[in-house]
Amino acid sequence: MSEVQPAALKFSDSAACKAWVRGLPLTNVVHAQSEILDQVRRLNAAPAIAIERFKMLELMREPAVFVQTELAKKFSNKPLPLAEVERRSFQAVIELWKEMAAGYRICVDACNSISPEDKETPQYTATMCHRVLACLASAITDFVRANHQFPDSYWTELHTAYRQAEHFGVTEEKVPDPTSRERSERTCTGAYVAPVLLVLANPHESLQRHIGMVSRWLERWADKTAITKTAPEATDKPPLLIDLASSKGAYRNAEPGADPRWINIDVLSHTMKKRVHYLRKGQSPVELFLGEECVQPACEALLVMLYQHWCDGREARAHARKSVAGKAQACSGFEAMHYYISGVIFKQPDEKSEVARHHRDEIATFGQVGKREDEMHSLIHGYVVENWNIENETVAGLRLVRPAGNTGARLSPLQLIAVRPQDSKGFMLAVVRWVAMMGDDLAIGVRLLPGTPEAIGVRPTGVNARNEKFQQAFAMPSVPALQSLATIVLPPAWFKRDKIIEIHTIQVAKVKLVDSVERGFDSERVTFIPA
Repeated sequence: MSEVQPAALKFSDSAACKAWVRGLPLTNVVHAQSEILDQVRRLNAAPAIAIERFKMLELMREPAVFVQTELAKKFSNKPLPLAEVERRSFQAVIELWKEMAAGYRICVDACNSISPEDKETPQYTATMCHRVLACLASAITDFVRANHQFPDSYWTELHTAYRQAEHFGVTEEKVPDPTSRERSERTCTGAYVAPVLLVLANPHESLQRHIGMVSRWLERWADKTAITKTAPEATDKPPLLIDLASSKGAYRNAEPGADPRWINIDVLSHTMKKRVHYLRKGQSPVELFLGEECVQPACEALLVMLYQHWCDGREARAHARKSVAGKAQACSGFEAMHYYISGVIFKQPDEKSEVARHHRDEIATFGQVGKREDEMHSLIHGYVVENWNIENETVAGLRLVRPAGNTGARLSPLQLIAVRPQDSKGFMLAVVRWVAMMGDDLAIGVRLLPGTPEAIGVRPTGVNARNEKFQQAFAMPSVPALQSLATIVLPPAWFKRDKIIEIHTIQVAKVKLVDSVERGFDSERVTFIPA
């Protein structure tokens, strides 16, 4: 047997590799991940026969999946752009998936030149092909978890790996997968289809907990699809198209490409419809094997959305997008948004007489209120107006891109921001629907809140709130044309039904909070009535 180079690796065969794996410091995830990455790199560069290389990779795969899963927690569901430590964790995870995929690919390539004496390697060909696909799929999933757009080269590699599985005739062969949370055996078709469907579900517009649920469901459901080289004659649902010669994912309503495959999703659609049906009948998500973290009615809404994307091919978009090339300014944080929407420093009502006297003196001297105090206030508190590009718009929202050279705040989905397009007189409030890194640029989709916001102050009432100060908030007017009631946008944890608060505009008044219209990452919009 041709052994690997002992000087480059900490093991020379699968027996030594097993001992090395047992000694990995899995309690120190960062160190263990770095050790595995280093050894996989060295193994990929070392000579070894295919079956021995495969056995060593298999021994390292289970601890690799463990440390990758733990390390992914450092960059999943984080505001973007990632902080330096988060970014390093993300890059390390992606690098290990790439090296693992490359190692298994070496094994698959070696299967093309197996000697007649080698009786062991052929029985592992399906597993080798599956592992390449699984590693690439895991990399794509972690790009999604980090809300980063993955390079088109991943599609090319994924298509190539599936074509190799076809070449060996092992696409439907079941292989053991001890790292799977949902089923003990997987197929190459399932491993290939899972990332295709995940991307087709517009994951950047989903909550992180939903992405986790969808990824887990796909471990079971992706195997319920079938891939053919010719269009199916009769299907309940139009099949998805894939072009293995392209660098893109699945599509519909277009001509087949140079090397087309059709993904039949009939069985998958029946599985999903059945679960929606039983959820509406009152069965729990746990009873339907959807997971303990999946609760109603959000579970049903997620399934319906996935069904639309995967089975119906319908866009869940209420308004058509229009491409534009404009500029916009934006800011985030209650204090900064309040300052730029109002145009003045926020002050308590009891400071009013002193401020008014100061402003009267400035008007008498200069003919207007001076701006120097406001400008200094903005600088001292670090308020920043960011410059963004508008890429497209709808009646209700905008797609904005902040180029890599433009500094700005980190943003999260459901965060409140203030936006002022270049043709607008003032700032509008908006909710960030999704956030994604497109290379080094930050892209966001925002939904504009109806009406022109008014900067106000709010304060709780009651015996225990006697010494409380007013805090920044926003009043949104009613917009009958959009069936939108008058609301107040409050900081988080402020809302309680029937709670009475004081609002400060020109004068102080009391209102009773009625209902929560929407709850965001850092705000809550509520309806109210006079108290």
